[in-house]
Amino acid sequence: MSCLKKEYLKKLPEDCYVGKAVHHDQLLQMANDYKKQIASRYRLISHSDIEQLSNDVFQVSTKIDGQLYFLYRDDNECFIFNMKGNAIVGLPWLKNAFDQLSGLRKIVLAGELYFPALRPRVHSVSAALSGNTAFPIGQLRFGVFDCLELDVKGKKQTFQDKQKMLSNLNTEGSFHRVEQHALKKNEVAKYYHEQVLDRNQEGLVCVDAEKNIIYKLKPRHTIDAVVTGFTARQNGVRVLQTALMRSDNSLQMFAQVGTGFDEQARSDLYQLCSPLRVDSQYKEVDRHYTLFTPIRPEVVVELSCHDFMYEKSNGMPIQKPIVHYEDASKKYKAMLPVNFINVLGASFRRVREDKSVTFSDIRTTQIADFVDVDHIDRPAKNIEQAKSQVLRRTVYTKVLKEKTNVRKFIIWKTNKEEVDYQYPA
Repeated sequence: MSCLKKEYLKKLPEDCYVGKAVHHDQLLQMANDYKKQIASRYRLISHSDIEQLSNDVFQVSTKIDGQLYFLYRDDNECFIFNMKGNAIVGLPWLKNAFDQLSGLRKIVLAGELYFPALRPRVHSVSAALSGNTAFPIGQLRFGVFDCLELDVKGKKQTFQDKQKMLSNLNTEGSFHRVEQHALKKNEVAKYYHEQVLDRNQEGLVCVDAEKNIIYKLKPRHTIDAVVTGFTARQNGVRVLQTALMRSDNSLQMFAQVGTGFDEQARSDLYQLCSPLRVDSQYKEVDRHYTLFTPIRPEVVVELSCHDFMYEKSNGMPIQKPIVHYEDASKKYKAMLPVNFINVLGASFRRVREDKSVTFSDIRTTQIADFVDVDHIDRPAKNIEQAKSQVLRRTVYTKVLKEKTNVRKFIIWKTNKEEVDYQYPA
């Protein structure tokens, strides 16, 4: 019995088919559990942190900037899919994968789906899957780095069997194993320089098998953002709330920043921000559950960060609010949230007195080189554009022991399902 409902597949160029066609709960649960398990093992570090690692030998590979997908193969079919249930069928190399994995009753592999380039970019995968002819879907590649399930003639295989199977896969071609190198700690820095600094790759993945930890070694990025609020502690600010500017001058909420300050910087920022207090429809708390004090968008700061996430561990997109500051009322007006990103390892570097609150200085597109965000420059929408509509309201009463009981039922349409996936229709 097929794991796919092929009627949900849409045909794209080169006889490839894409669609939310995986209807196999156990398979999807396996993929989601794997993502959560791997996410818990990741540690994000920078080049300067290498010497602080306790182990001396790591399995190191160059990080591929793609999308996490899984390959499923049994006696009847071979396809790739992601945690959301989106499947891809008909890629030219899938037949080669089916043949290469012959003799197996069932196998599920984890890997990175990417578009080949001097520096692979995750948004190239999105473009290929949308049918963009500039990124032919048939050129997508799959780099395998783990085996979730291995069944040979009805017998489940051990961890050692899985590792042996992975080691037998080719390291070249469109379907390949991600090449790993056993490197000592003092060799990792040299390999980082060769791959990331000289060849402009995204980063390294360093596996500490002894401690079951995966280190993502990436360069830090710098972003200019405007401060929209702060929380305070004794002698200064505790956390800054920051935003980037969209092309329509609305402000996209960006990152909370609570590190990188010395005591003098905390005090100076408090003196700078305190006189700028305003009101806001949008409320947010910091990691200590303290409500941010909103301020007028005037202070531009430079931040550094390790990485960005554009989806949650369950595969659903991350959404962030948009606000618009109204000079006349001295108030932030809340807009509809949009798909955006979470920032990992955000740290304060300095106040940018040479920058102003303009699109050219604090634009959202600063992050476009690092992460793929859909419609990053689409104009913001007012909340009023998606008011709920009452479809039916009924009141029932019942008299019991001389008392009247009342029960009310309301059916309404949210009109928000297309702008925020968390709302049902």
